[in-house]
Amino acid sequence: MAISKNKLLKNVSGKIGNSLVVRQCGGKTVIAAAPTRRKSRSDPATTKRQERFRAASKYAHFALKDPGRNEIYAAACRGNQKPYHIAIRDYFKAPVLSDLRTSEYHGLAGQPLIVRATDNFMVTRVQFALLAPNGSFMETGEALPDINGVDWVYITLVNNRSLKGTLIRVTAEDLAKNKTTLEVVL
Repeated sequence: MAISKNKLLKNVSGKIGNSLVVRQCGGKTVIAAAPTRRKSRSDPATTKRQERFRAASKYAHFALKDPGRNEIYAAACRGNQKPYHIAIRDYFKAPVLSDLRTSEYHGLAGQPLIVRATDNFMVTRVQFALLAPNGSFMETGEALPDINGVDWVYITLVNNRSLKGTLIRVTAEDLAKNKTTLEVVL
């Protein structure tokens, strides 16, 4: 791929013979080798990747029709990036949960549970669920983002008499609705 400064090619796009393609990208004239048709592969791994990319493309088209999401993705563009490509990248990466901090939780209502939730684009929601040792739900609720932008804080609502064996389930969601779950037993 080469960038042309030739004034004759300014605002020109198309194929030159069977070997070169001229296109406009970010206000620059780009000359590249003409694309070639590849032989179709039908192995299961390739088919799975193609299906996943098709789903990502559908998500990106859907997301860009929503003015709110379109604005968010457009704001993240740098250089020649397009909101469509940012949305596809977001679709492929789920949030990552780590560093669940329970040191300030002693089974009383009003105590914090803190988790680190990160994503390649944006974490939109983190939900906590506490289950008793027998598997019954004790409480569930939304965490709020901490001032540092990566930690999420949940304040417990009920007293927990059986702290040992309590299961804490944390679920994070990003703008593309990818979900990740982290479970810890106290």
